[in-house]
Amino acid sequence: STDNKRFVSSGINAEYGVYFKSDVKVPKPFQTREYASSYWLATPWYPAANGSCLDSPELSEYYENLINYFQGLNSMGLRLDRTKPIRVVAMKDPTTGAMVCGVRFYIPDLAPIHPPAPVVMKVLVGWDNEKTCYVLGKRGAFTWATITRKYENMMWYLKKLRRTVETGHIVVDIFSGYGTKEDRRYIEILVCKSDNAIE
Repeated sequence: STDNKRFVSSGINAEYGVYFKSDVKVPKPFQTREYASSYWLATPWYPAANGSCLDSPELSEYYENLINYFQGLNSMGLRLDRTKPIRVVAMKDPTTGAMVCGVRFYIPDLAPIHPPAPVVMKVLVGWDNEKTCYVLGKRGAFTWATITRKYENMMWYLKKLRRTVETGHIVVDIFSGYGTKEDRRYIEILVCKSDNAIE
């Protein structure tokens, strides 16, 4: 896999070298980070299994489709270095109230061309605007229950600080997955400021 070195900064995350622009420490337990606008490769929403986005049977199929895109299964036949992290997003379906999930990979800058289009129906290319997020990192083993609990703690703490943030979905960046030894795993949980937040 590859990292986008253009946006590397100081701090705990410099070793991963991903798509963020700056990393400014704030009072523990969070960091505040500015994320650059970027293209993302994404799956459609899929249902959680037993309340977990990591245990759904659809995850393996969708993940493979994304990997195939990087390996050249796209409209240009272009092979791209796979990026990290894997981003998992969860939210409640507005119609049913059930939890649904999506998986994303950052697409590195290919300027002056746009990223090639997917050729598989269950792969999407999307765009994220620049945003500022509060970030909590965790090393070691993790489960979706752990992620959910830490997210809820973050929301409680940010509310106490009177921060105006996006609600209704969980965003987690996974830098090392289940194939990695537990003591070497690392994830980050994000809570981003609302677009109209004034602080």
